[in-house]
This record gives sequence, structure tokens and C-alpha cells, in this order.
Amino acid sequence: TGKEGVVEGRDYRGVEVISALKHIPDSPWYMVAKIDTSEALSAWRFWAGIIIASIAGLLAAALALVGLIWQRRQRLAYQALYQAELETQALRSHFEYLVKYANDIILLVDENQNIVEANDRALEAYGYTRQEMLGMPLAALIPTRDLPAYEARLQKIQQKGTIVVEAIHQRKDGSTFPVEASGRTIKIEDKPYLQEIIRDITERKQTEEILRASEARYRNLVEQAWDAIFVVDASGKILLVNQQACQMLGYTEEELLQLNIADTYPVEQRGMAAKRIAMAQVGQPLRYDRLMLRKDGTTIPVEVNIGMLPNGLIQGIVRDITERKQAEEELKHLSLTLRAIRDVNQLISHEKDRNRLLEGVCRCLTENRSYQGVWIALLDESSKLVTHAQVGFGRSFLPVVEQLKQGILPPCGQQAMIQSEVVAISEQRSTCDGCLLSGEADGKAALTVRLEHDNTVYGLLSAVMPPDFMTAAEIGLFQELANDCAFALYDIDLQDKHKATEESLRRSERNFRDSIENSPLGICIVTADGETVYANRALPDIYGYSSVEELKAVPTRERYTPESYAEHQERKEKRRRGEFVPSSYEISIVSKSGEVRNLAVSRGEVQWNGKRQFQVAYQDLTERKRADEALQQSEEKYRTILAEIADSYFEVDLAGNLTFVNNATCRNLRYSREELLGMNYRDFTAKEDIEHVYQAFNEVYRTGEPNKGFLWKIIRKDGSIGFADTSASLLRSQGGEIIGFRGVGRDITERKLAEEERRQLELKAQNTSRLASVGEMAAGVAHEINNPLTAVTGYAQLLMEREDIPSDIRSDLEAINDGARRVAGIVRTLLAFSRQT
Repeated sequence: TGKEGVVEGRDYRGVEVISALKHIPDSPWYMVAKIDTSEALSAWRFWAGIIIASIAGLLAAALALVGLIWQRRQRLAYQALYQAELETQALRSHFEYLVKYANDIILLVDENQNIVEANDRALEAYGYTRQEMLGMPLAALIPTRDLPAYEARLQKIQQKGTIVVEAIHQRKDGSTFPVEASGRTIKIEDKPYLQEIIRDITERKQTEEILRASEARYRNLVEQAWDAIFVVDASGKILLVNQQACQMLGYTEEELLQLNIADTYPVEQRGMAAKRIAMAQVGQPLRYDRLMLRKDGTTIPVEVNIGMLPNGLIQGIVRDITERKQAEEELKHLSLTLRAIRDVNQLISHEKDRNRLLEGVCRCLTENRSYQGVWIALLDESSKLVTHAQVGFGRSFLPVVEQLKQGILPPCGQQAMIQSEVVAISEQRSTCDGCLLSGEADGKAALTVRLEHDNTVYGLLSAVMPPDFMTAAEIGLFQELANDCAFALYDIDLQDKHKATEESLRRSERNFRDSIENSPLGICIVTADGETVYANRALPDIYGYSSVEELKAVPTRERYTPESYAEHQERKEKRRRGEFVPSSYEISIVSKSGEVRNLAVSRGEVQWNGKRQFQVAYQDLTERKRADEALQQSEEKYRTILAEIADSYFEVDLAGNLTFVNNATCRNLRYSREELLGMNYRDFTAKEDIEHVYQAFNEVYRTGEPNKGFLWKIIRKDGSIGFADTSASLLRSQGGEIIGFRGVGRDITERKLAEEERRQLELKAQNTSRLASVGEMAAGVAHEINNPLTAVTGYAQLLMEREDIPSDIRSDLEAINDGARRVAGIVRTLLAFSRQT
């Protein structure tokens, strides 16, 4: 009915009741406490029935008794009504308490959109008193610019009966704040009202703004990172990636967000993804290297650091280490190169057996150069096989041997026999049609070159290798090795000739003179005084004279170089004194043409014509000396490769003292090679980094595994600071004993300085932003002061121009004017400052 209070009437059952009604604010509901009238008066009616039943005999007593009972029951009824009223009052008090002290704003608005009720929170939030707010239009709480939206919300409430929206409300002082408003239409005593429950969401909005700003900063840092960044959940589902990750794997961001991190593993390694996520979830940071599968199916080597974020997600930072892997491969390749050069040169220097030499060269190239197969064939003048050696082909090489015996060369060999350069074949199967080895070399590359020295072709050298070995440097190295092998064969030929000569001398003493005469060695018989009794034809030939007589006519001093003549005189004097003189030695002579030649001399006692004489044999070593110099130059070329690489290469002993450095190391540290050799690594390492570097090398020593990359902060000779990305591995002796470490360092100082410069620029930008804010504030303050100050100055001057102003007041006006002018100067200074900022 819309009434409140205690009433009597009939309820929905048609039963008479006594009820207490109270409207529940902010809702269309009423709270009702009721009791049946019959229940309240049931006892009275019971006794009334007894009285009526007994009225015949006990009328007088009954009337008196009825009166007493009626009074008593009336009192009980009123007590029940009073108790119900107390309960109603308590319920109303509780309801009003809830409304009064609710944390949200509660407004009741009549059909004219005027506020008829407001709780304390509303008064506090808007800054009005209760008298000011009651009767105020609800639109007064809405900023003027938002009134159209407010009217639209009212229409929606009238259509739907309820609405929840976010809006902007206005306080008494004109300031605004964001709110979340829940409005619904209700009826009280058949009158429509609008109930508004409003929540101030200023803190929530500020929190959301802070979160958005924080997220933007985090996203900016993630996007600007040089490394790829992945964030995944416990199942490995990719939730966030940066652009570096997209570029690294070749996916778009949308494509990556549809993948699981296990999809970036090669198929055979995908089981590792879940294990590593599980390890990270227990708070264990992980750092490891792995291969990452790209969209196009290729893989790249990466270094991964993963850890758990505070929100339980897993973050992975992935760095592409392709360049580092390549540097390690280059170091390994360089080490194998130097080892191959050393072993081949040692073999050439010491091995004088042709077959063992060929087998040794094949073995060195397959073991130290990682060639998959090497063969060498020595050929005669008709290109038929004389002897051969091979490693890596097994029995499949036998048909090739049969063809070589018939003078049939493979296609690469035919090409090599008509050109001096190396024949390089990048893919044998598609190029070498008809070659018996093409099946063995499917998908492989090959190098073939002829073995030639001093216009003599000895045969062919050929090697099969992976296609990625096919570089200009590799081809150059192969050519140098072939030249060394050809010279070794040439030297063996020389040695064979020398041995053949000696054997001929031993075979027939009777033909001694003939053999001496025809010997390629210069041989003469001399007396103890040095007089030449006999000389063979080779001796004047060595000196470039046509006969022995012509040679004898040349003074002894002129036959030698000055140094060699002095040594000759010294030997002669020692023999005269009976002192020991070696029977073999070397001398330097001057030929008829003035050319200096190197000879090996052997002197021994013989019987000549029955007399004790001395035989002196001269062997021309000039060509061999030149060959030795050529070998040294070849070895120097290989050392130049190491000296000219861009990255630093160094070797240290177990104490950390440098034993070898290349040119790049000297450039990066600003020291000369002499200064660096013997220097301890601590001498050029930043103090705060010494322990870090020691631990890196110690780990390599303990585990035997190379350290694939650590940052090394160095102090150069000039005091400047540098940074190097360094990898290190063990250095072992030929017996396998650890004797130190070798390392490769890449100078990343410029990259580090660029990162620091970027950080300084960001700080400078922040300071500039602050100064701009201060400038804006200064301009605002100056503007606010200038307006009233103009009035003060103007009125003061007008008053001073009046003649009726007393002198004491005029002096006060002058003080006011002067003060105003000083303030105006301050304002101008503030404005000038604001323009500068």
C-alpha cells in the first residue's frame, strides 16, 4: 500500500493480522513484521468461549471474571505489539546505520531529478552539507561537458530499469573524479524514485594508469632488447614475445603466440622443453645452449637463460650465438690447420721413403683436416700409375687404381694435369659424370691438384670434404700443401740420386776413377799441405770453370767468401797443430760468375797411388738451401693467417702468463708483443673482474669443456677500458697433458659504450622533461601574478597623480608602486625561465 508503521488488516490469506511495515532504501522492497490477530487474542477467545458456555450458571461471577481476564489479555496484546515495534525500530536503526556509514555514495532522486536523500559518504565525496545537497538537481553533480551522456544514461534507466556505467562527477569546488554508478528505478508509496549507488574509482583508475605505464615501459624494454625474449606458462604456451624473437625465428608475432615453446625445438629434442620448464618452476635459473628451429625449417644455435617471474610465468632470454659458434669453428679450423702444417712439414723433413711419405700425408690430412678421403697417385711420363696411397676410400678405390694403371685419369685429374691451379668441385655427383668415386662422394666437395716442382709433374693429390670447407683459404692451403709434397718428392729424388752415386762408388772400387769422374759431387785428392793432386769434372763445374787447371789458377782466397775463407784458414791451422777438425762441414764459395754457392764438404783419409792423401768431396747445397728457405716461407704464410685474423688469439700457461699472442691481441690491449709475452692476465684485467675470469678458466680446467663465451673487462696500456666476448679451451701437449689455455676474444667495447651512451641519453631526456614541467609551472605562476599586479600598479599610479592625496599617503603609494615593480621584474624573470625550458 506504500504505508509505513503499525497497521491492522488482512494479509494474502484473508486472515486478520497486526503488522509493522518499513521501506528498505535503494530497493522496491518493504520489510514486514506481522502476527495473526487470532494468535495474539487466541487465549482471550478461548476464555470467552468458556464464559459463554457457562453463562447460564455463573453469569455474575463470569462477568466479573471476564472483566479481569479481558484487562489482562489486553495488556499482553499491547506488550506483544510493543515488542514488535521495538524489533522494527532496531531493524530500521540497523538499516539506517548501513546506509549512513556505507563506503559507497548512496543518493535517492525523485521524479524531477532532485536529490531527496544522501548518505554521509555522499556529503563527504561531493563537499556539500546535507542542507545544500537535499533538493539539489542531480545534474549539478555532472560536469557540463558530460550532460549529454548523463541524459542518455537517464533514458537507458527508464527503458531498462537499471544500469551500471563509469562516469565523471563534479565536486562543490569544481574538481572532478571518476565514478562507477549503479542506477535503478524504485517505487516508494507508489512514487517513482531513482536510486544511485556510486563508487569513487579514483584509486582504481590511478592504479590502472600506473599498470598501463608500467606495462608500456616493460614492453618498450622488451621490444628494444637485443636478445629474443619469450614468456610462457607452465604448459609451454607462448604468451609474449618481442620483435627480436620474431626476426630470429622468421614468424610474425601472431604466429608465435599460437605455438608452444616445444615447437621451437628440433623434433628429437622436444622432450627437453617440459623438463626445463619444470626445473625453472622450482626456482632454479637455467643457462644452456641448444638449437632453435626456425619457421623455414633451419636451425640456429642459441644461448638460453630462463627463470620464473613473480607471477609464476617462465621468462626465457635467447641469444643468437651463431657468430660465436663460427668463431669457435674458425679457432678449431685454425688449430687443425696449424697441426696439419706442422705434421706434414715434420713428415716431409724426416721421411725419406716415398711410399711412407704418401701414406703419412694422406693420414695427416684426414686426421687433422677432417677430410673424408684423400688419395695421392704418382704417375710416369705417360700418366700411368707408378705408386699410390689413399685413406678413407677402402676397397672402393681399387677400380680407380686399375684405371690409373691404364693411364685413364678421373675427370678432375684430367683437368688438374692441364692447369697449375687447384681444381675445385663443389658437388661431385652432379659434376663428375663417369667418375668411379662419385657415388662415394655424393653431396660432398673435392679438391684436386697436380704435384709439380721445378717443371716436373710427379702426380696428383685429391681430397674429398664437406661442401662448407670449400673456401678460398682452404683452396690456398691445399695448394701450399701440394707444393710442399711436390718439393718433398723432389728432395727424395735428389736423395735417391745421391744414394745411387754412393752405391755406385761402393759397388766397384776398380772403376773408382770413372765413378769419381762422373760423380755429381765435386771430388778432389789433396795432400796434407792442401795441394790438389786430383780433381774430378764436377769440381770445376761447381765453381763454373771449364777445367781443373783454370780453377787452380784462381787464388784460394778468391774461391771463398771472406767469412768462409777465414774458417778455411782456421781449419788449416788446427790440422797443422794436430788439433781435431770435423770431417764434414759447410763452406760458401764464389763461382766464376760471382755467384755465391753453398757446399757441403766431406774430408777423409785415403790411399792414393800408395800414399797417404785426403779425399775431399763437395756437394752443392745451394738448391736445397733455397728449398729450405721456401719451406720456411711457406710456414710463415700459415702463421700470417693467424696473425691477421680480426679477433684476438692468445695462449697462456697454467699460471695465467701469456705465452703467445697474435697482432689483434696487441692492438686491443695497446701493448707490444714483447710486453705481453710473460705478462699475467691479472695485469690487464679490471680488478672487479679478476675473480670472474679466474672462475671461467678454472671451470674449463676442471671440466675439460670449452667455455663458449664470457665477458672480460680489460684495462688497456693507455688506461682505457675495453670489453671482450671471450671463449677459452684447454691447451695440451703432444702427450695429452694440460699445459695451459688458448682463447679467442672479440672486442665488443664499442657495443658496450653505445649501450652506456643510450642510457645517458635516456637520463638526459628525463631531465629535459622535468625542466619542461617546471617551465610550464613557472609560466602559469607568472601569468596568475601578472593579472592582479597590473591592477595594483595601475591604481597606485592613478592615485599618485591626484593632487588631493596627502603626502604621508603619497609616500605609502610610492612604496606600493615600487614593490609592485619589483614583483613585476620577478614575473618577467619567471617568464624568461619558462621560455628557456
